[in-house]
Amino acid sequence: MIHGAQGIAFAVASNTANFVISEIIRFGRVRRAFIGVSADTTNLPRRAALLSQVSTSTAVRLRSIEKNGPAAKAGLKEGDVIAAIDGRPVTGVDDLVRLLDAERIGRETVCTVVRRSGVSQVVVTPVARS
Repeated sequence: MIHGAQGIAFAVASNTANFVISEIIRFGRVRRAFIGVSADTTNLPRRAALLSQVSTSTAVRLRSIEKNGPAAKAGLKEGDVIAAIDGRPVTGVDDLVRLLDAERIGRETVCTVVRRSGVSQVVVTPVARS
């Protein structure tokens, strides 16, 4: 017991707990899809949002791409902005992590990418995170 920490509590949402428990029972660990990027949340200019057909004002900017990772093999580059994955808006890094769930492992995933040259669709095949 930590005497100075009395009254501090940590809560986990029941949906999260159910997901984690079912993954551990089925696979012995929590599986996550991995594309090999580091990213941060950035503003998405209104014109880019309209072109990428999302209604959000933020997206994810790729800060680095792991060499020979799924993102690099698909042609994603540093500075690319991911506005959507399989048509679902990506408003921030939390959305990116949430959308890269175990169901996407080994499955082609379409990323709507905003670049200086315009909006394009890039197909990435995530792998299981080791």
